[in-house]
Amino acid sequence: MAKSQHQKNFETACVAINQLWDSITMADVTGLRAAFEKSGCGEKIRIDKTRTDLGGFSLYGLDQRFDNNIYYNRLRFDDTGFAFVRRTHEIIHALQAQSSVALHANPGNKNADIILCPRDYLLIRELAEEDARAKETLVKYAAAQANPHLTTAFNSTGLSIKDFETALSIHKNMSMTLAVTAISALNTGCAEDGYEQKTLRDYYADMAFFDYYQNIARRQNEADEHPVQFVRLGDEDIYDLGTAFGPCTFGSPDIYPAFQELLSPSAELLTEIAGLSEALDITDDRALPTLSEALTGRGQTPQSALTLWRANSALPPALN
Repeated sequence: MAKSQHQKNFETACVAINQLWDSITMADVTGLRAAFEKSGCGEKIRIDKTRTDLGGFSLYGLDQRFDNNIYYNRLRFDDTGFAFVRRTHEIIHALQAQSSVALHANPGNKNADIILCPRDYLLIRELAEEDARAKETLVKYAAAQANPHLTTAFNSTGLSIKDFETALSIHKNMSMTLAVTAISALNTGCAEDGYEQKTLRDYYADMAFFDYYQNIARRQNEADEHPVQFVRLGDEDIYDLGTAFGPCTFGSPDIYPAFQELLSPSAELLTEIAGLSEALDITDDRALPTLSEALTGRGQTPQSALTLWRANSALPPALN
């Protein structure tokens, strides 16, 4: 079958982006291409004129199985800066799915019977976006050092390289610089339809709540025979997410308090979380066991659970 022009443009852009990744010499950022290739994540063109979003990394599909694909809906692969930042962002998400078992402890994974409570599911989703935004900025900062003629193109989307440089000169610490970048990234305005007066943080929180609610309802409608154990995040889960690629975005060795709870959630969102938690018989989500504690009770480590869930397998039954 002949390749479409979209596919040809995409492949041409990927060659150029790979070369830019390979040109990076900064120690914290080398190896992105090799890490992505090792992840087994696929990339697919899916032009859908009814969708307004750009597409992105798919963790679990509608069949509630591990998908591990990046789908692109709206293409701008003739724009070097946009294509570089966009592809880098989604590939960071793919690497997170390799490193963070907490991302898989969600109701969209039909094989998971250990699931994050609603509040911490929204938190891990918020952290995943903060990490991806911070790391895309780090990568384009490193790429601009090797290719200064592309600085203007890289600055056409996302946070500016200049702001990242300023933060790094102030803090003189990469972890703190990434943390500051992560927080500021989601506090920017959102261009999605209906969110013009809100922030990216609001947008991602609403999407995460909708996904959680929809997948919990689907499980209940399908009368899933496996009882669910709800859990909360531990600092180790946040660290595993933040080190999917490069230095930890959320603090090292200790997690910064700003990343241990949802940052500035609206009163409306907190009411919705409380209502859903009550419907799930969660009376105090801060008293729940951590994900690691629950996995230990099942004779599992985070890595063994991650391996099973990525292979679309269920965890073995409890030891007692």
